[in-house]
Amino acid sequence: GATDDGGATDDGGATDDGGAVAGNALACFNPQFDTVGNEYEFSYQTTDGETGTVFNFTSTSIVNRLVTFNGTADVNEILFSTVSEASDPAFNSESESYTYTKINDNSTGILVFGTDTSTSAGGFDTQITTRFDPPIPYRLDLEVGDSYSVTSSQTVTTTISGGGFPIPPQQDTRDRTFTRTYLGREVVTVPAGTFETCKFSDADDGTDDIQWLSVGDGIPVRAESGGDVSVLVSGSINGVAIGN
Repeated sequence: GATDDGGATDDGGATDDGGAVAGNALACFNPQFDTVGNEYEFSYQTTDGETGTVFNFTSTSIVNRLVTFNGTADVNEILFSTVSEASDPAFNSESESYTYTKINDNSTGILVFGTDTSTSAGGFDTQITTRFDPPIPYRLDLEVGDSYSVTSSQTVTTTISGGGFPIPPQQDTRDRTFTRTYLGREVVTVPAGTFETCKFSDADDGTDDIQWLSVGDGIPVRAESGGDVSVLVSGSINGVAIGN
């Protein structure tokens, strides 16, 4: 989810013009966003709702190439590199992940097939592979109040190395249910600027998140999850700065 600049405050959080209003969520989807060769860099700031720890992180994503993934052709392989710096250095981390996505058949959203993630923190290296069968759809062809729910079989394999002792890989397979509700349009102000957004409630695997995606490109501008608040500080698309 999105994050903010050193702590989400009222000054860097969302504001609205009278609450969410009507407007189809497809306005917050750009099918060209995942074109091979595109590169994005977004900086966020997240404040932990329980501890108050502030995380500043920058995520760079590159749409690498088209691959065949688990038998499906022309799947986008997207490389994400993230560096996180916390107010408590013990929580600093770096991660690299590949996400595998494809535009759905009617160009109204994306399908997420799985992820491969590598993380280094606290002297340990962790590799996590996640697969969804069927892929999870993130649809935007929704009017205000529309909702949909899907269940997918999720298989997660975790391998941890470091610490001076062997840790055997662990695998877990279970059903994962994702429910999305479109709440409407809302204007939000974050450190990166003021954006008209589409507001969603996403219930995913036991977590309830609120996300604001920008009209035009669907950039995560703000997110709330479990008391944590994240806001967009700055960003660029193919080297061109966004926001105002």
